[in-house]
Amino acid sequence: MKPCILRTINKGSKYPSFTIGSRKDGSRKRVSAHRYILEKKLGRAILPGMQALHKCNNRACIEEDHLYEGSPLDNVHDSIRVGSHMTFGRTTQDRKKSDRTGNQNRSLSKQ
Repeated sequence: MKPCILRTINKGSKYPSFTIGSRKDGSRKRVSAHRYILEKKLGRAILPGMQALHKCNNRACIEEDHLYEGSPLDNVHDSIRVGSHMTFGRTTQDRKKSDRTGNQNRSLSKQ
């Protein structure tokens, strides 16, 4: 896989974005960089209800080969697979770490 192409994430945002259009004609608007890149790659708008997802799991990445159109459920499955899914304020990786520690503590207390 090609290396990530990273774009700076703007303050107050989860993803990189930039401004397109003109102030003069009122077409100026802020767009998410990864959505914009994916739409250019697809040659069409992202379908309603779909999202621009990252194969590399890097929010700052705008490499077109790392982006694909997927459903919100695809996004959840990806986050679970890589251990970044949030449940009750903790990631999958955090829960796995505490489960391992908890299991070790329980086994030690039985001795």
